[in-house]
Amino acid sequence: MKEYTAREMKLLKANPYTFKVTKNKLYFTIEFKETFWTAYQAFVNFFCHDEIPPDFSFLYG
Repeated sequence: MKEYTAREMKLLKANPYTFKVTKNKLYFTIEFKETFWTAYQAFVNFFCHDEIPPDFSFLYG
C-alpha cells in the first residue's frame, strides 16, 4: 500500500477537496464526491449519448 510522505500529506491537506489525510489514506469532502459524480455522469453521457462534454476543471482547483 502506498504511504504518503510528509511533503505529499502537506500538499494534499492544502487542497480544499481533501477532508483528511493519513499516511495510508486520502479522504475527500462530500462536495468533491458530489461534484465528481455529477461530472462523471456527464462524461459517460457524452461518450454514450453524444451530449455536452463534461467540465472536469474543478479537479485542478
